Amino acid sequence: VGSLAVLAGLIRARLVRLRGVAATLLAAWSICLVVVVAFEKIDWSVGPTPAGYVHRYASLLAFVCLPVAALALGRAWRTDARRGRFAAATCWLGAVALAWLAPILLGFVLRPLTGVPWWQFVPLGLFERGLALTEVATVVVMGAWAARAARHPS
Repeated sequence: VGSLAVLAGLIRARLVRLRGVAATLLAAWSICLVVVVAFEKIDWSVGPTPAGYVHRYASLLAFVCLPVAALALGRAWRTDARRGRFAAATCWLGAVALAWLAPILLGFVLRPLTGVPWWQFVPLGLFERGLALTEVATVVVMGAWAARAARHPS
C-alpha cells in the first residue's frame, strides 16, 4: 500500500507518466509484493512447493522492478536544477539495490559450473537484508521526492 501511495504521489506530482516505464515498474513492484506475502516461502526441510516457487519468482521480479524504476525515474530528472538531488539519490539507490542483487543472480547462473548452490554462493541473509534495506530506502526517497514536488510544483 505504501509503494502504491508513493506511485500515486509521483504521478500526481507529474514526476512519472501514468503509462511510463517507471510507473509500470513501480506498479509491478507493488503487485509482486502482494504476491510475495500471499504465497509462502519454500520450507527447505520439506522441499520445494508450487507456492514457494511463486514466492521466489515474485520476489525476484519485485527486486528487479524497483531499482530499474528508480534508475528510469532518476535518469529522467537528472538534469533538472530543482530535482537533480532527488534524481541522483534515486539513481544511486537503484544502482546499489542492483549491486546487492547481482551476486545472488551470479550464484544462480554459475551453479552448473561451480556446483555451489546459489543460496550458498554468498552470505544470503546479509545480501537479502542489504537488498531489502536499500529498496525500502529507495521507496522512502521517492516518497519524499513526491511530497516535496507536491509542495513546490514547477
